[in-house]
Amino acid sequence: MPQQTVLAKIKELESERTDWFVKQDSLHLIMQYIRQGDFHRVLEIGTHIGYSALNFSLVADHVTTIEKDRIFIVEAVQNCLLSDNIELIQANAFDVLKRFNKEKRKFHCIFIDAHKPDYGEFLLLSIPLLEDNGAIFIDNTISHKTKLGTFFKDLENSGLSYKELNVGDGLIIAFKTRKFFQQNKIN
Repeated sequence: MPQQTVLAKIKELESERTDWFVKQDSLHLIMQYIRQGDFHRVLEIGTHIGYSALNFSLVADHVTTIEKDRIFIVEAVQNCLLSDNIELIQANAFDVLKRFNKEKRKFHCIFIDAHKPDYGEFLLLSIPLLEDNGAIFIDNTISHKTKLGTFFKDLENSGLSYKELNVGDGLIIAFKTRKFFQQNKIN
């Protein structure tokens, strides 16, 4: 589909913005990283209705997005069909991430914005999927801090280098760096 169609849909969705949408400043920062980092393959955990996937499709070659909530699926399918580089998977993210790990799939950028108590497990399942030069973005880390379960402990123990930004509702950006590779050396 033409980019103008995607842009028109994004504008329409933005006019109906809800609290469920990723905040504009967080979205723009992630998109800037995708563009500047030459991130071609993006994985989104938590599609909602496809708003962020549509935005990512403007700057990435391929966006894979996962949604399990049947309440959102119908609208997500309609929205994601507007871009020919979005793959919407309607399933439980745990199952999909485990399958992707078995298949050794890789992504340049991973965006986690789904069921908050599961963030820790989403993170741990995402790390093997991340290209060495990629980034993981985690949304709502300030606004939903008390709902994130073991996430911060899992992040601290992951070996990833990360920074929590006071952007949007709180956004963490995490990378594999020398520290990660040294901790995960195979003898």
